[in-house]
Amino acid sequence: MGFCGKGKTVVAGFRFGLGVKSDSMAKISKETVEHVAKLARLGVTAEEAEKFSSQLSDVFDYMEILEEVDTSDVKETSQVTGLENVKEDDEVVKWMAAGEPVERAELLGASELPVESNQILVKAAVKKS
Repeated sequence: MGFCGKGKTVVAGFRFGLGVKSDSMAKISKETVEHVAKLARLGVTAEEAEKFSSQLSDVFDYMEILEEVDTSDVKETSQVTGLENVKEDDEVVKWMAAGEPVERAELLGASELPVESNQILVKAAVKKS
């Protein structure tokens, strides 16, 4: 659902033509489900497409009911917790071993892997193609 003017909501499927009828009964076709699944690169069987078509149609039908609710006096909100700018300051902490601070060079020297520019070199996790 998207916001479209004060007190008026619009179901995205109706506005952007996702195979939804704009009359009283929303219907997501099996073909639409298969098309969206293909775009999302999801493997969907014919049976699943039929099942999802029915389930999504039910969701859009319910959204049509919600469109009838007058929201003109409802204040817009982006979150409801009341929290603002929740964060912690970074704090540099010395490494400790047996109650004594350990220096960076000592930590790097403990690695069996090669060290370059104060960083431990590891094998690439992602192969470039």
